[in-house]
Amino acid sequence: MEKTKISIKRLPCVLGCAAKCKIELDGICVGKVANGKTVEFLVEQGKHTLSIYWGWKKKTTIEININEDDEIINLIAKLNIAKDRLDFYSADNQLLSADSDKGSTVTMSNPKGTTNFARRDVVVLASAAVVVCLCVVGILLAGNTMVSENNNVVNTQNENMTEEEKAGLEIEKANNCFAENDYQEAMEICSTVVETYPNTSIAQNMNSYLQEQFGQFVHITAKELMNEYETNVVNADEKYTGTVVIISGTVSGIDKTNNDKNLCVLLKSGTYFANVQLNFDTSQTESVATLKPGDTVKAIGRCTGKNGKVLVFFDGNNVMISDSLLID
Repeated sequence: MEKTKISIKRLPCVLGCAAKCKIELDGICVGKVANGKTVEFLVEQGKHTLSIYWGWKKKTTIEININEDDEIINLIAKLNIAKDRLDFYSADNQLLSADSDKGSTVTMSNPKGTTNFARRDVVVLASAAVVVCLCVVGILLAGNTMVSENNNVVNTQNENMTEEEKAGLEIEKANNCFAENDYQEAMEICSTVVETYPNTSIAQNMNSYLQEQFGQFVHITAKELMNEYETNVVNADEKYTGTVVIISGTVSGIDKTNNDKNLCVLLKSGTYFANVQLNFDTSQTESVATLKPGDTVKAIGRCTGKNGKVLVFFDGNNVMISDSLLID
C-alpha cells in the first residue's frame, strides 16, 4: 500500500523561537519541528489524528482522512498568542483547528490528488520576517551593554558558589520542570547534576529525590490500565489521556515503529489481543536494548489512549504511552 507524505511547516516567530515542537500521529511522536523549519513523514491511507504541542501541556489536534490518490499533504503551524498554542492552517489561510481547545478535535477530509494546505504569500511572509529580524537586532544592540554587565555579575556569583549550591540551583530548575509535567527535561537536569557534581549530597541522594518527585504522578500497572480501558474506554480516556503516569508491568515484546523512528516495548495486559505499548524515542536505544521478554519494568510516560496505529490485525487495540523513559 502506497503511503502519503505529510509536510508541516512551522512559521517563524520570535516568541518560543528556541523551542522544538513535538508532532504526534495517532498518539506516537513522529518528529519535532523547529522555528521556521519543516518536518515530513509518511502515513498510510485512512483516518488519523494529528497533534502538535506548544510546550508540554498545549496540544492542538485535528483529524485527517487520507485518500488513496493523495500524494502529499502540506500543512502550516502558526502560533496563536491569544490562546497560547500552535494552530493548523490550510493553503488559503483557513484555520483548521478552531475547535481544538483542550485537545478536542476537528475533522478535515482531503480531496483526491495532491493536497496543498501550505501556500502562503511569500512576499508578505518575507516582509514580516525582515521586520521581526530588524526589531530583534535593534533590541539586542540596545541591550548589549546591559547583558554583558549582567553576565559578568552572574559569572562572578557562580565562581563564588560551592558545588552544593550550584547543584541546588539545578535542582530548582528540575523542580519547576516536574511541576509542569516536563519530566523528560527534569530527568536530564538530574543526570547532569549527578555527572557534574558527584560529590554533593544532592547527587548522592538523587534516587530519593526522584522517588519523591515520581510520587506526584499516577501509579498503575499495565493490567490495571488495560482493565479500565476494556471496561469503559470513554471513562478511561477521560481519566488518563494526556496524563503523565508511572506504569509497571512484564515485557512481552520489543519492536520499532514509524519507519524505525520510535522504539516500543509491549507490556502484558491480561488480554490476548492487546498490550500496553510504551513508545520511546531512539535516544533511549541503549536502555531499551537491554530488555528482553519476561523482564519486569517501570516507566514514566504520557498516556495517549487507544488511538495508535500499531498492528495490522489489531489496529488501535493497544493502550499507548508516549515519551516513555525507563525508571526501574
